Amino acid sequence: MRYSTGIEVSYAEDSQGPGVIIQGNILGRVTIPSDSWIATLERIDARYWRLKKGETLMPVAKPCPSYFEDVLTKEMDTIVVEAIHPSFSMGFYSEAQRLFPEISKQVVFQFNKFLLFLNQTFGFNMQTAKSDKMLPYTDDFGPNLLSLIDGLPTVLPEIPILYLAPENWRKVTWMVTNHMIGPMLIPGIADEEKIKINNLELSIKEYTPFLEGLFYFQAARFIIIFEAWQGNLDAPYLAEFMKIITSGVRPLQKCIIS
Repeated sequence: MRYSTGIEVSYAEDSQGPGVIIQGNILGRVTIPSDSWIATLERIDARYWRLKKGETLMPVAKPCPSYFEDVLTKEMDTIVVEAIHPSFSMGFYSEAQRLFPEISKQVVFQFNKFLLFLNQTFGFNMQTAKSDKMLPYTDDFGPNLLSLIDGLPTVLPEIPILYLAPENWRKVTWMVTNHMIGPMLIPGIADEEKIKINNLELSIKEYTPFLEGLFYFQAARFIIIFEAWQGNLDAPYLAEFMKIITSGVRPLQKCIIS
């Protein structure tokens, strides 16, 4: 697994049991205090973490139960975080290039047009997104920051660097990273079928147009992170996603229950 700050996590096992290798960008990660892990091998930008206790270790399959999010937020809230999320200090229109510095200028232009669409359609913009309650947050917030130790969800020993962001960013990012699949770049499939949101129920009392705009914003950012992993300078998945949403398809509305 790879994350927005350039770190990678891989699962390994040897004669002493299972563990995880976390490597890359030493400044782009933070250590989570834990009784579950111990670092047994350290190099310049890599650590091998073994289990202090437990016998089995595996990644979390998605979608996972909602209480897994609580496990992650509880651990993140133990970390002192002072820096505000860069999207607020640098502006939403800097997000595409911040997450993927090599992304093409044309894609940046289209992403910024998408932000205008979110503002006009859902009332989502940097001013309406601000909140008095800011909590620890990472762009990679989701099940990939957890592993299963003897079947129980446990936060990885190191996760991407944290910033302060509005409280609802964690919930909505989890909705994206745990439940959304797509867009699929398969010819002949209707736009309505290219984005799937699995096993998510959103109460009609919870739903607001702003929440929907925030969801599509977070989905677009997560897709940009994926495009950066793949080295897709022209970001075809992002382009397809923005085309689908701006055409009037509303995948999140299918999740609303009365």
